[in-house]
Amino acid sequence: MRRMLLLVVAGCLATSALAGESWVIAAGVDKYEDAEISSLNYAVADVAALADAFRATGVPADHILLLTSDAKDISQQPRRSTILRVLQKVRERCDTEDTVLFFFSGHGMEKDGQAFLLTLEANRELLAETALPMSMVNSIAAGFLARSTLFVIDACRNDPDAGRANADASMGDAFVKGVRPRMLRGSAVLFACGVGQRAWEMPDSGHGAFTHFLLQGLAGAARAEDGSVRLSSLAEYVVKEVPSWSERSKHPAQTPYLDNPEKVDIVLVQPGAQAVATGEVLVRSQPDGARIVFRGQALGTTPATVRLPPGEQTLTLKREGCEDATVRVTVRAKETAQTELARLAPIPGTVRVTTEPPVIGHLAWDIVDCVTSKKIGSGSRDVKLSDVVIDGRPSRDEREMYNKKVALDHGFALCMAEFPEKSAMSRVGFGLLGDKEGENTFCWDWFTVDRASHATKLQEKGELEFSVAKVGDGWQLAHMKFLTDVSIRINRRTDDPGAAPRWRVNIHKGSEIDWPALVGGEIRSVAAKP
Repeated sequence: MRRMLLLVVAGCLATSALAGESWVIAAGVDKYEDAEISSLNYAVADVAALADAFRATGVPADHILLLTSDAKDISQQPRRSTILRVLQKVRERCDTEDTVLFFFSGHGMEKDGQAFLLTLEANRELLAETALPMSMVNSIAAGFLARSTLFVIDACRNDPDAGRANADASMGDAFVKGVRPRMLRGSAVLFACGVGQRAWEMPDSGHGAFTHFLLQGLAGAARAEDGSVRLSSLAEYVVKEVPSWSERSKHPAQTPYLDNPEKVDIVLVQPGAQAVATGEVLVRSQPDGARIVFRGQALGTTPATVRLPPGEQTLTLKREGCEDATVRVTVRAKETAQTELARLAPIPGTVRVTTEPPVIGHLAWDIVDCVTSKKIGSGSRDVKLSDVVIDGRPSRDEREMYNKKVALDHGFALCMAEFPEKSAMSRVGFGLLGDKEGENTFCWDWFTVDRASHATKLQEKGELEFSVAKVGDGWQLAHMKFLTDVSIRINRRTDDPGAAPRWRVNIHKGSEIDWPALVGGEIRSVAAKP
């Protein structure tokens, strides 16, 4: 069964404020000990963010009990015995005016009409002995003296079977009935999706779609006129926003459903609780377009002004093709701050594909007839992507070879031949060729590269600077700059490397070119990094 998010609220009154204390139990499992149970992406992030959301409203830190599968301390991991022990502890400590909130994010299963939450050590073949029955959770909750009890159970996104982790598994009616807290009077249930639907994930936000909008609602998007956030307004918000998102993102329908026959309602966020807990921060990056992530939640893309709680805060900026950047800022309530300009470094080996860059290099040259010692041509030109021809063919030892060619003048061309090995960057080899109406021979030795560097004196004197780029499964030489004048000898076709040259193509110092790559049978430009 894929992960399903449902919200259960039980209360003694149709409407009630959080007059007493609040208790939050949040348990999330991303990776299970049983290899037969598929891993999840955002279970831990979801419960951690929800715990943070209630911490921001003023719930004391010692009233928030977070259990996650990535915790190093076994006493803080979401195991069956630990969850039951924490529930029992809260039952003993909570009072008649208190509110208890219990969050679980992970897998859920139904067997013999009973709903199970798969805790960290759960075994699919031994559910009754290792997993957590919802009936047991409800039994303990029935003993709470608290005025209200709120369950958030996210247990239906990916199929628990590791061999079917990407299979579609919608929420089942039997699981829903097994979750419903029959022993709690005045209960309400808010499901992330209807029976037969699936609760989708939202990778851009780092959360499930339902949790993303649940967090937005708690942060103020579902705020009433008096500044409070109630169950009714929160449910109304997610019931509107989640289907709209699933339609925009072209996912199958996901429609949250509120089962609340007794019109139970509680105040989840008190009026004014968020007003003093935020300040504005302008976040910038170079390049623009980086996702701004705070405590696992995406807040927008740079440049953007976001709202954060006061104090020293840390943001993470994420952009495809770049390494993550961390920025820190001091936030003051009702004030606007600005982060330092974050410079995002390209990930080494990243390929940036563009359709038709205007210029990919500049070459300057002269050509000499070695027999007569006369210069027969000279010139310079900007090189465009369309000027480059790539002739992919096997070499004599049957390895794949690329011959990349740019026409100069008088029938001559500058060529760069390479063997793009797929095993490791250190196996990349290339050589320079001169070309005259198809009569060519290698003029420089082949050599290997393992970083941005330069080559000195191969067969003939000269110095090059070069870098490589990751393309598909292998590496291709990309940027090349001539640090000195480089003389390339051209023989008529011959197997004798010592034969006297017929012509020489002299490439001038300062010439450089971003050699394009052969990607999926197409010629494309690349941005090369070591």
